[in-house]
Amino acid sequence: MNANARAYRLGDLNNETKFILTTVGIDTPDMLLDDVPDGTEVALVDHNENQQLMKILNKMRITHVIDHHKFGDLKTSDPIYLRFEPVGCTVTILTKLYRENNFAIDQKMAFLLTSAILSDTLHFRSPATTTDDRNILEYLIPLAKIDNITSYANSMFEVKSDLKGFSTRQIHFLDYKQYTFNNRTWGIGTGETCIKEKNLTLIPGDMEEKVVRQAFTANVNNHMMISRQFLFVRPYISNQLSVFRNVHISKPLCQSKNRAFTLAKRNKRDKVDSGAFILLIIPVSAFALGCWQVSRRTWKINLIEKLKSRTQAEPISLLENLDILPDLEYYPVHVRGTFDHSREILIQPRSRLDFADFEKQSAARPLVTTGAHVITPFRVANRNFDILVNRGFVPFELRDPSTRRAGQIEDEHEIIGLLRSTDTLNAVWSKNEPENNVWRTRDVAEMAATIKTAPIFIDEIKILALYWQLLRTKY
Repeated sequence: MNANARAYRLGDLNNETKFILTTVGIDTPDMLLDDVPDGTEVALVDHNENQQLMKILNKMRITHVIDHHKFGDLKTSDPIYLRFEPVGCTVTILTKLYRENNFAIDQKMAFLLTSAILSDTLHFRSPATTTDDRNILEYLIPLAKIDNITSYANSMFEVKSDLKGFSTRQIHFLDYKQYTFNNRTWGIGTGETCIKEKNLTLIPGDMEEKVVRQAFTANVNNHMMISRQFLFVRPYISNQLSVFRNVHISKPLCQSKNRAFTLAKRNKRDKVDSGAFILLIIPVSAFALGCWQVSRRTWKINLIEKLKSRTQAEPISLLENLDILPDLEYYPVHVRGTFDHSREILIQPRSRLDFADFEKQSAARPLVTTGAHVITPFRVANRNFDILVNRGFVPFELRDPSTRRAGQIEDEHEIIGLLRSTDTLNAVWSKNEPENNVWRTRDVAEMAATIKTAPIFIDEIKILALYWQLLRTKY
């Protein structure tokens, strides 16, 4: 190591770097000028791709590369020292070199190294953060003498987010890099901000087309195209940190003046293979189906948890919550009143799993009994309206009320039940026939209008409680 080296910068400093240098009291490094003697030795830190190198470096002799990015297309005429590690920040590697060679780290250098790790790992919010980054930062903080590391990191991010004074072109080319693959060149500029308000007004007053046209005056590859707008991606790190990207995608507002718009030059003799497009549908469809299944599984899990929390809640008064009943489906409610058995209707056919017979017969699965649900109007006590109550299942042979007089409660009493809404009509189900008193689905409004009740439907809970208890016992 013992080399007489000096740090240079390759371009303008961003606000965050200026803030760090000012805070620690270190002068801004000089720009690397074109008058560097040929063959001057140089070490590259935190970059190694040819497209990221200044042209002046072509006449210098690269001897070292320290980086945490992937190894790019760098070519040298002589063997060189390489140190690449999969960590969140190159400074983590540099600090290891300090310690491996027993070099002392003074307060200012420790301050700079600490700041770099905080910036690159977004204070450990970045998914690229490793255990080595955490351990090195823990080692550096006492040396840097930073009292409140969280407060200092937030100050850095606040400065980084401030884009006041930046031109349209500077904003568009924040951390801009070009990548070539499949004979096409793509450019991506990325910026980070933790100020929500500034996400929405990065370029106040500038029309979208003007922004893009001004940005396109930069010297970029002819293959490049500009997106219709700057896309602000939702935070992927935390609620305090957001990322925005000026992504170059289709539907451009402008294009290179040197040639017609295209992603890459096409040979006019090339033919489009329709078979390839057809084959492409298979993996795309499989991927889309997989995404849909994952999404639907998440939806089902959330729905089950929602229903579980509602059905297990303490019963609330029906009369005290009349204004918000549409939002209370599956919530248990209690209400006092009297059944009017003379107006009961049946929703049929319906099925029930007979767990009792299942236990007695030791069958492979519970037996299924076909029958109906008994829906009875319930006159609310001290109120001049009725509601609909699903009193539960009866087999076909007990559909006639005269065959089940013991269950026809006449006295005023209190019931507890789950609020329900209208069933979504399935294509397999037939529609109700109110004029013939034939009911196949639960249509609350239609039932209420036919038998003159309020459009409120309750599943009496004592029946459901027994069902769920049996279900939990078996499964």
